[in-house]
Amino acid sequence: GGGGGEAEAAAGDGRSREQPSRLAKSQPRISYVDGRPPGPSLAERWRARHSELVAFRRRFGHYRVTRSVDGGAYRQLADWLCRQRREYVRHAAGNRSALDGERVRMLEG
Repeated sequence: GGGGGEAEAAAGDGRSREQPSRLAKSQPRISYVDGRPPGPSLAERWRARHSELVAFRRRFGHYRVTRSVDGGAYRQLADWLCRQRREYVRHAAGNRSALDGERVRMLEG
């Protein structure tokens, strides 16, 4: 039956016209939950925040980071530091803590 032309020829030889290239087959297929690649790991974010704390110390000469310092520019750092202090107390008391020995040394150093 008549007139399929190219479509019949492609279907007749057993190959799909939508077949991916060989290059596409050799590359791993990556899918992300929200369509974006994952951001930095928790450990990377912790080290970055610690570096921000060290920079704060160099600038102001102390570790008294409050939410209102410098017009609120350090609000996230203040919140992070509050959590680290809470975890440090837990760690020092021998309780379960998000801080491991390396992080405690970094905070103490």
